[in-house]
Amino acid sequence: METPATDYKALDAAYLAKLETVAVQRQKAIIQYFNEFRELHTASGLIRTLLTENQMGFVEMANGDRIRLDRIISLNGQFFPGYEDYDEALGARCSL
Repeated sequence: METPATDYKALDAAYLAKLETVAVQRQKAIIQYFNEFRELHTASGLIRTLLTENQMGFVEMANGDRIRLDRIISLNGQFFPGYEDYDEALGARCSL
């Protein structure tokens, strides 16, 4: 069950363009993201489409997985807004 659109934060246009480029060029995408329970997941494969549903943006992968745009942590190793230091924070947490 998805969280309501009231907590949805639109993705910056530059990062949306990066997703579109990967999709149009049919490049393999490795996307790290949080699901609705704030669990870390990784999706790998082709991006089928970018879509809007209930005023929220999603990436739909070729395997049918849907990822909310505002929950994407990274695309092919490039971190998205708000997660720029995520890799360092995770490394520090795991080394305790």
